[in-house]
Amino acid sequence: LTVPPLTDMVETAEGVLLYCNLPGVPLENIFLTMEGEFLHLRAKTAHTPLPGKVHALEFSDTFYESRVLLPKIDAARMEANLSNGLLPIFTPFPPTSGPVRIPVSAG
Repeated sequence: LTVPPLTDMVETAEGVLLYCNLPGVPLENIFLTMEGEFLHLRAKTAHTPLPGKVHALEFSDTFYESRVLLPKIDAARMEANLSNGLLPIFTPFPPTSGPVRIPVSAG
């Protein structure tokens, strides 16, 4: 079963913050990549088989996958931190380039 994770996306003055809900996904099963303007998330839960005779089985491995179109960001400064099944991903905007003063020397 492949589903998109429930995701909130908030834009701040510093960048875009995504909150992805990934219950049951261990850190080693999360893959984030930037492909052009798209953030690609793939993740997989890791359920351990239950010992004994199973009478009902409602949990199974879940594959999460989504692609999110982002505005121009600084991918080299992106941050993600998994905690209790929630993966916040901060995608900062590039530094603004304002006027640059050029020193003038005599001589």
